[in-house]
Amino acid sequence: MNDLYDEFKLSDTSDRFTLRQAELLQVFHTLQHDEERRVKNYYYFRKS
Repeated sequence: MNDLYDEFKLSDTSDRFTLRQAELLQVFHTLQHDEERRVKNYYYFRKS
């Protein structure tokens, strides 16, 4: 894992790559969160 990180750090596109990676992670996190909330709401309404 560290080798990979060092490789990207050394490459000249590392900044752009990291930014894009962070963006995608952010989007993924948001989607995952929405999904979890939807599932929780679904079960909550099923119970009541």
